[in-house]
Amino acid sequence: MTFKELIKSNIPRSILIIALYILYAIAGALGEYLFKNSLNNILKGNLNGYIYWTFIQAGMEI
Repeated sequence: MTFKELIKSNIPRSILIIALYILYAIAGALGEYLFKNSLNNILKGNLNGYIYWTFIQAGMEI
């Protein structure tokens, strides 16, 4: 079975799997970006900013 036949066998499920994979990749990149912001805040001594970005990142990971 080729990849094209596999996609055609169940189109809605294939679209769902591809969309979830793209969403997973975006969420991973966004998590790294938010970690960078929280790390920058803690290095500046801004504890409130660090806690804010940490909660945003934790909420996204859930």
